[in-house]
Amino acid sequence: MIATATDCAAQRKIGMTKYGVDFVFLESGERLRGSVLSQQPNGALRVALSRAWLEKTYPEMFAAEAKAAEARKGKQAEQFKQRILGWKEARKDDRELVLYLDDELKRLEREAGRKVEEAETQFLMVEIAKPRIRRFYVQPPDRKQLALVAWSERFGSPETTSVSDLRKQFIKEDIDPKQKVDLSDRIPPASESDAQWAARVAIVEYQLRKPIDFQGTGDTIFQTGVDVEAPNLEQVFGELLQGQLKSVEGLLGGSGLLGGKGLLDGKAKPKKASDSWLSKAAKVAESEKARGFRVTRVEQNLASKSVAVTSSFHAKMPDGRWALVHQVREISSANEADPELEARIREDPRISKIVETVGKLGVGNIEQQLGQAMKFGTATMKAQQNADSKFFEFRDQFLDQLDKPAVSLSR
Repeated sequence: MIATATDCAAQRKIGMTKYGVDFVFLESGERLRGSVLSQQPNGALRVALSRAWLEKTYPEMFAAEAKAAEARKGKQAEQFKQRILGWKEARKDDRELVLYLDDELKRLEREAGRKVEEAETQFLMVEIAKPRIRRFYVQPPDRKQLALVAWSERFGSPETTSVSDLRKQFIKEDIDPKQKVDLSDRIPPASESDAQWAARVAIVEYQLRKPIDFQGTGDTIFQTGVDVEAPNLEQVFGELLQGQLKSVEGLLGGSGLLGGKGLLDGKAKPKKASDSWLSKAAKVAESEKARGFRVTRVEQNLASKSVAVTSSFHAKMPDGRWALVHQVREISSANEADPELEARIREDPRISKIVETVGKLGVGNIEQQLGQAMKFGTATMKAQQNADSKFFEFRDQFLDQLDKPAVSLSR
């Protein structure tokens, strides 16, 4: 039997799926095993490679990359310092932010004073230009997790140990294979473009300065926060019944109840949303001199009886445009009742106002529709809580220090 090219390719893939590490095959013949961190717009890959594995497997490449990394270190540190100083000057009246930046400058000085052997990280960050890459393979999350745990525990060599063997060894050593892994302190900082730095600044300022948040549905969004005037409910429901809103979840800061006209009468179809909501949010952020803002938007699907909440964070770029930095979409079913959560919603004094307002507008038997509306309301709250949790996890990873982890921009 003669093996075809397709057969050979399939066999190669099967071989790679035995492991938890990513594979990068170079035109020069090297077969790298590590973790692909990102792919740049120009096609280059940023890959984290274990120093121990690379030195043992490709000593010449290790020596060259280690030397290049040391040369980059000083240049990156100076660029980092100048960026912080410029940021500090631009926001010199923001005391909390200035104190944070001062701490980062002190940390940078301490890092510069460390001995080379003390400053060495577990991994080398290697950037591989597109012409050098023959092909690469990134593992799915379940297999990649096992390699990450092994690296985190400094346990064995995931580059050469199959995932099945790793599982057995984890059981034997009582290591949790599902533990949360953060290796950012073991990977040297990567150089960042001006756009990536702008995104990092926006994330930090969202936490340390006044956060700019919007919530809504379709093209209609409202700014939320302690210093923002609440929207007029009469006006809101006037728009609601015209089909301009599908939900008031965003307007109630996470305590939404009623959906749009489609939820009340089962007939109206929501308009297809444009990007006018984004322009509105950007305009407000500009007026607040903010460098980032977050928008949480709700979509209700009557056919599937589900609610989708999309959370997006946008940052001001050096060229003046607003770029998407992070987005997550959470879907929750409105088929299941949650008596405890429904009771909490009913106790909200704003809900009484909504019911009264809808009653005056004569949309029908509000009590008859309240049960269905409650299910959509609780589904919305659950989806928003999940979206909030993922956004906060994303945000918090950038607050410990300003040079890690790397910021990835949506393309």
